[in-house]
Amino acid sequence: MKNEQKKPVIWIINNQHWPRALLRAELIERGFDAVGYINIAHALWAYRHPLIEKPNMIVLELRDLTLKRNELELLFQIGVPIIALGGTAEFNERLIGEFTWTAMMRRPFTIGAIADVVEECMQGRIRKNNEQQDTD
Repeated sequence: MKNEQKKPVIWIINNQHWPRALLRAELIERGFDAVGYINIAHALWAYRHPLIEKPNMIVLELRDLTLKRNELELLFQIGVPIIALGGTAEFNERLIGEFTWTAMMRRPFTIGAIADVVEECMQGRIRKNNEQQDTD
């Protein structure tokens, strides 16, 4: 058996199938173990499940997400970097501003740009803050 280095686990929370699948494929191509969930509740269930790999980072799509304070609080209690994806409407939500995101990517962006930010965060080149990152 090879002495293979463990791949970082990236959770993608997005209720839209194709964007989630495309980002997952891109992250897998870049050497990550990417797993998709359709909402925060499913991700929190997975986190509590003893056989499911815990994340090293979370990418959270805010579009069409029903925001619940308790779910966001539990998600942040996992203690890993969280990248928020959204547009003006999502980032203007008061609840979003109450949390400290590792990066906040404002539309428009590409799947590749998201993967670039994931790589930069995993390499420690983006510091945690509460301001939108310029990702272009």
